[in-house]
Amino acid sequence: MPGFRSRPPASLYVAGPFAMGYTEFYNFLIPLYGLSLGMSAGQIGMLVGARSLLAVFLGKHSVRGVCR
Repeated sequence: MPGFRSRPPASLYVAGPFAMGYTEFYNFLIPLYGLSLGMSAGQIGMLVGARSLLAVFLGKHSVRGVCR
């Protein structure tokens, strides 16, 4: 196979760490942004926890659709 390369292109090594790393970066930035706005610790906790709230509601409906 003349066109086959045994190692991945360098662009994969450059772009790979940024593929899903932005979500972890937001987990770090959102509390800092809340602190800069003067929010209390409870408000910052609600802000960080709200990120998974949509998954809770959509998860119930997706399971119901799969079971039918």
